[in-house]
Amino acid sequence: MSRSRRTVQSLAGLVFVLLPALLVGRAQAQEHTRITVVIEQLAGPDVYLRAGTAEGIRAEDTLDVQQRPDGPMLGQVRVMRSTEHRSVVTLIGTPFPLTRGDILYLSFRSALPRGPTEPRASQVQASRNQSRRPVTAQTDRATPRVSGQLSFDFSSIHTVTEGLGSDPEKITRDFSTPTAGMRLQVSQLPGGLQFNTNARASYRSTSDNIIAPSTTVRVYQASLEKSFLAVPLTVQLGRFYNRYETYSGYWDGLLLHYGKRFGIGAAAGFEPDRLNQGFSSTLPKYSVFLDFHHYGRASGYSADVSFHQMRPDDGTPDHTFAGLSQRVRFKRFSLSQNLQVDRNPESNRWVVTRAQARASLPIAGRGDFHAGYTLRQPYQFGRSIDVIPFRRDHVTAGLTLWVGRSTFNADVATAEQDGRARYYNFSSSLTLPTSGVLGLDLMVAGSYWTEAANRGLLLAPTLGRSIGGMRTRITYQFYQSQSEQATIVSHAADLSLSFPLASQIRSTVRARISVGDKLSSTGLYTSLWVPF
Repeated sequence: MSRSRRTVQSLAGLVFVLLPALLVGRAQAQEHTRITVVIEQLAGPDVYLRAGTAEGIRAEDTLDVQQRPDGPMLGQVRVMRSTEHRSVVTLIGTPFPLTRGDILYLSFRSALPRGPTEPRASQVQASRNQSRRPVTAQTDRATPRVSGQLSFDFSSIHTVTEGLGSDPEKITRDFSTPTAGMRLQVSQLPGGLQFNTNARASYRSTSDNIIAPSTTVRVYQASLEKSFLAVPLTVQLGRFYNRYETYSGYWDGLLLHYGKRFGIGAAAGFEPDRLNQGFSSTLPKYSVFLDFHHYGRASGYSADVSFHQMRPDDGTPDHTFAGLSQRVRFKRFSLSQNLQVDRNPESNRWVVTRAQARASLPIAGRGDFHAGYTLRQPYQFGRSIDVIPFRRDHVTAGLTLWVGRSTFNADVATAEQDGRARYYNFSSSLTLPTSGVLGLDLMVAGSYWTEAANRGLLLAPTLGRSIGGMRTRITYQFYQSQSEQATIVSHAADLSLSFPLASQIRSTVRARISVGDKLSSTGLYTSLWVPF
């Protein structure tokens, strides 16, 4: 009998045992799906975060912000751009202070505010007191509550590329991608269950049909969850991202977590298909983990430690690894650390595959000094030999100063990878909000990088203006790259407009034109998001 079949049978038995517990008992609905992030950089209204699509964050998401899991909401941010492990967000509504290196807790709201004010403290306390009371039969018969957000995006790009050489060929392409997304939460289900889902569907078309598949559907979350009141137990079943530890990623399976401030848990199931994120039974995995957090008004500490194993059915070696993360905050000082070790199946030795440390130290109340170090020796899953092929070290240090609402930032970074020359990057930004008679926000950013004979320069001034609920930004971008083969120069202009269409409905329109020696493009991006 194959290992995946044995795993399926074990999971089926576990679900059979736990399903009655999911359908009876007293429950307390989980209000938010929370993501822990670190602020990597501040650039005026833009905040750069160390979290992205891998954690379920998508462009145009609106997120609540807290400084500690049990603390008050600071405000809200909107996601401007998001890659796999990085996001750029901007503050919306009333601004609130942030510092590079801060640890924040982002939540996808279960229900967006339908009025201009937040609930009063007395209302919040009354709600908390009510949640501590035994759940009665009347509560169990409550009508299910549905909330979430729909998003609709469309991008269209026209590109003209020209190759190198004496007789280069010009290639013209057109790309268009409509996308629909839905984030849905259904609470107050029978038995105190809660259902959460987050999915996106895209259709990608090109003039020469070079993209396949053209239609993709990504399900980032589709899970049932139950939190018990009598005991601090949470059960999650379906597709989910383990929010209690940092290393295991997405699951199709079952998660159990016991505890509040100090917790212990386990998860078992399957890794989603790495090509299309569909369900696959070829990558069974399990993990056990511990987590702890304690936060006061001026200080806090959180940590998680976990052990994981993936047991593929294709004959490649088992992937066994462990992780440890810690985060410390005292007033404006912060320190975070991540460590992952993997067992190398070739040598049967444990190898550090990821080590990260970052610190932020306040300077006389007018700024902070920050520094970080990252070591990466990525485990190449699916290989039988040379599973840890290279090492990359990255060191960064910088300074942020502010006077009033103006901010100056400067950073230097260097990286070295096996077989490559050392890389250096110097970057800086200056932000002058609401300056001049027109009330414009001005930000100037620039960076310079070099690697052996290759080098590049980027300059990008930005003007912004907010009028009521409308936000306008225009950016000019100059980029020059130089290598042994050629020197390439490009100029780009980017205009974006974000505005409300109705109460609770917002839209963004963005146009971009880029003209360069070897690549020119024009693009139009539109988005609409509707909470419900």
